[in-house]
Amino acid sequence: MVPPVEYYPLIEKICRKHGVILILDEVMSGMGRSGKWFGMHHYSVNPDIITLGKGLNGGYAALSAVGCREEHVRLIREKSGNFVHGHTFSHHAVGAAAALAVVDILERDQLVQQADLRGQYLEKRLSRLKDHPNVGDIRGIGLMRAIEFVMDKDTLTPFPRTKKITERLTGFMFQNGMITYPCMGFVNGAGDGVMLSPPYIISESEIDQMVDSIESAIHEVFS
Repeated sequence: MVPPVEYYPLIEKICRKHGVILILDEVMSGMGRSGKWFGMHHYSVNPDIITLGKGLNGGYAALSAVGCREEHVRLIREKSGNFVHGHTFSHHAVGAAAALAVVDILERDQLVQQADLRGQYLEKRLSRLKDHPNVGDIRGIGLMRAIEFVMDKDTLTPFPRTKKITERLTGFMFQNGMITYPCMGFVNGAGDGVMLSPPYIISESEIDQMVDSIESAIHEVFS
């Protein structure tokens, strides 16, 4: 779900009022996936901490990271003088080198901007699926999109899990050379959907092929 523009500023206001540290999970949405460097850049919000991964290294080497506001780092330094965290594989030079190389490529080839443009094209192409009676919703931002499938479009009643709609859809897509992220059980144990997160370098013609594959799978499962 893409929250409305008022959501995160309201959350931040509540956190500030009660002295709560605001942590945003940017593991999936960060490093350009949403069409901006970080998902938080779509909102007027200033978190204390963000977590990073996935796009941080482009899949070349396992790596995650934590970003923290200077004021919190300074407070730890002044009050305790040490930050004890005994992670065996922290400060990994190879992982850090891979991340720096990925960031250089993202900047050099303007891939974050391309993720935005290709995301808009993907949204446009997916819109042709909206009228299908079993497509309950198409949502997302940038190159992070999802399609939810329902038994009744008017009430958004989900299929029972025994129908295994997601598994059947993703199975047909896989046969056509397309790998998707299956989503199940998000409606009180029921619920079916697929998430789409193609590479930033995807072309418009490849997006066309992707949507064609989804449409063919929908026809196979629901015809």
